[in-house]
Amino acid sequence: MSVDLVSGSVSTASRRRSTGFTRRLAWGLYAGLGCAGLVVFVAAHALGPLIALALLALPAAVIAAGERRGVPLWLAVVPGLAPVADLALWTGQIQLTESDALVLLAIALGGLARALATGRPDEPVRWRFGPLQWLVLLPMLASYLLSTDWSALGRIGVDPALSSGYASPLNGPRLAKGFLLALLLLPLLLSSARMRRAGACLAGGLLAGLFAVSIVAGWERWAFPGLSDFSADYRTVALFWETNVGGAQLDGWLALSLPFLLWALIRERSNLRLLLLGALGLLAGYVTFTTFSRGLYAGAVLGCGLTGLLMARGLAGRLGWGRSVAVATAFAVVLAVAGSLLHEVFASGGYRGMAATAGVFGLAALLAHRLAAARVAHWLAGLVLAMVLGAIGLVLETLVPKGAYLNYLLAFAAGLGIALRPMPRAAAQPTLAVACLGWAAAAAVVVGMHWAPAADHRAAMAAGGLALVGAMLAARLAAGRAAPGVRMAVATGATLAALAVVVVAANSYYAGERMSTIATDLQGRLTHWRAAASLVGPQERLLGIGTGEFAERFLLTVPPEQMPGGHALASSDGRSVLQLLAPRHVLGHGELYRVTQRIAGDFSWPLQLSFVARARGGDGALHAEVCAKHVLYPSACAIGRSRLQPDNGWARGEITLVRNPRGQQSIDGRPWALSLASVKPGSLLEVDELSLTDANGRELLGNAGFAEGSDFWFFSSDRHHLPWHAKSLLLHYWVEQGWLGFGAFMLLLCAAMLRLLLAGAAKHPLAPPLAGGLTGMMAVGTFDSLVDAPRLTTLVFLLLFVALGLRPEGAGRQARRPGRLERARHPALDAGERRGAEREAELRGRLQPAVGDRRDPTAQG
Repeated sequence: MSVDLVSGSVSTASRRRSTGFTRRLAWGLYAGLGCAGLVVFVAAHALGPLIALALLALPAAVIAAGERRGVPLWLAVVPGLAPVADLALWTGQIQLTESDALVLLAIALGGLARALATGRPDEPVRWRFGPLQWLVLLPMLASYLLSTDWSALGRIGVDPALSSGYASPLNGPRLAKGFLLALLLLPLLLSSARMRRAGACLAGGLLAGLFAVSIVAGWERWAFPGLSDFSADYRTVALFWETNVGGAQLDGWLALSLPFLLWALIRERSNLRLLLLGALGLLAGYVTFTTFSRGLYAGAVLGCGLTGLLMARGLAGRLGWGRSVAVATAFAVVLAVAGSLLHEVFASGGYRGMAATAGVFGLAALLAHRLAAARVAHWLAGLVLAMVLGAIGLVLETLVPKGAYLNYLLAFAAGLGIALRPMPRAAAQPTLAVACLGWAAAAAVVVGMHWAPAADHRAAMAAGGLALVGAMLAARLAAGRAAPGVRMAVATGATLAALAVVVVAANSYYAGERMSTIATDLQGRLTHWRAAASLVGPQERLLGIGTGEFAERFLLTVPPEQMPGGHALASSDGRSVLQLLAPRHVLGHGELYRVTQRIAGDFSWPLQLSFVARARGGDGALHAEVCAKHVLYPSACAIGRSRLQPDNGWARGEITLVRNPRGQQSIDGRPWALSLASVKPGSLLEVDELSLTDANGRELLGNAGFAEGSDFWFFSSDRHHLPWHAKSLLLHYWVEQGWLGFGAFMLLLCAAMLRLLLAGAAKHPLAPPLAGGLTGMMAVGTFDSLVDAPRLTTLVFLLLFVALGLRPEGAGRQARRPGRLERARHPALDAGERRGAEREAELRGRLQPAVGDRRDPTAQG
């Protein structure tokens, strides 16, 4: 029991209720379940138990520290590390991955902490999962349990072939695992909702995940096509190995996370954190653009737009709907005009001209408060001074190398200084503000002329004029207001950055090509959807064809000319061999089905590949290449092939791989991989006893004889993606889990969105980003399956569970009083209440004089 010394009230928030043996036992069993999963993960890890334990050490320390302090840091660790934790590209293990281990770690440590706790705080329930929520959830659980073939789980550890590819019987449990892990987190989520800063941990984890994904995606752009190359046919995938056969896993994760970034930017009050969030926004915006995903573009706009609207709902109520609509309309018109002008400037002045013009727009917004006191005389004098400074800038441009950029930087720095720093002579501020703004506008035109002297720069001049006019209008609104702070600077920068992304997306070659083929691609997608829907037989419409069965069923029914190839591990003549099935479709650039292994990048050319192989049912050719490759799109390849005669038994062969003279050195930081493929359409090869040595005789391969199953071996279909996915989230559920799965998911989604938009949960601060994230995810899911990546499935269902149980702030803050029936059964409750009331009155009487004395210092005199 604690006492508020100001009000004299007694708080019962720190009272503890004893934890019963049954509850301790339940949490202990819960922790044991997580520990058992971790034991399996550590024992089976391809890199060895010690490295597996080392990978878990840091997240375990963070989660444990949070549990000791009463902060559910697992809500930050799981979504923060899951998108970058998986090492399947290196280990080849896709059934039980590092992101799964993070969930098991949270279950183990969270359950253990609660099993050992001496009591639990009687705090307000901020999140509740009652009978109605369970009624909404149980159909989804039933669908996964009934539509998944669990029989192969008994052969784990006995049959190495189970770990190879998506045709394995373990593919169903692998996909169902995403939902089941989220369900296992449900008890921990319910308990964590009573702890301090649970919502902040969840939002912080999503932002941390967005940062980690953006960093990796930025590195990928730098290492392969280049940061500024927007014309290459290269789509970023970060560390989502699930894109090895195509997919939009990165797009789905970004669509879920971006609304939380917008939410944090609007709510943040710390200048330092605002700057950090603004930098994250620029990085995430770049990554979003370079995915060249039309679904993600739509998802980001819809998700962030809904988040902004929900957050503005309260502000509109205070300002009045009429005024709010007028301000929003004016803002939209200004953005449209500015965007069209930036579009024209980009066409004539390139990136540099557009960036300079955008900077002028931002400077106009920051100088508005200085221009609030400007009169006609100030404007005239300022424009004259601007023309003088602009003329000096032209001279500087001709005399100094890169003088146009130096002139612009001087103008921008001067304007920024006037905007942020007060001057001794206040009367000179409006004139200098006009002068610097006009100087910056003229300098922006000069930057465009320097980059493209023969281009038409009338759009840049019009943009400068718009900045001046906009500054005049903004000055009227800024009258009497203080200087702009970090919040306004970040908001202005974010708005201009978003406009710039839209402009670049509309003008870059590859993005423009993607946009121009929307109608054709949509027609192809409709054809694929019809083919996917035809996989479901009349007797399968209730439960579907089975979780994880889409790829195998589609490959069995697809026309032969579209078959993309495959691989498997098998035992043949006492050997553990790799079987490679060649594609049957017309092979274009990069359309092979590859089995790959990452190799160290410090090797020395040339490389020597030796193997034992044979062709089954006809002749064939083994294709080998060593390329710079991340997940898809090999480059700088050294390629060799070896022909195999039909049914000629096992034969030894060698392929020499010589460095591509047009490729870069292997020391440039890019990952390198050996890839194997069968290239003759329809041929089946069996390969064993692989060895790859460099010029120094160093062996570069691990598990070269496949004795450890698929350890270290990965696979990809780099260009031919449609046979592997339904390419629609809702269609995916209908095909694999029938009407039960489709209806269960729709019920869960609609119930969550109704709570976030219309029910009491709409008043919770987390409701806007949750609603926006789920909306953006569904926009991406309209054209992709998404749930064929278990870690993304876990996040989606975790957020759906949060939305289902979210309660408005203030709900449940009072501890529940015992009912009349309970007091009748337990008379001690009434006695306890009387003693508590007497004690409270006594304390209040003792504290009242002290409180009065402090409020009135003269009372004792």
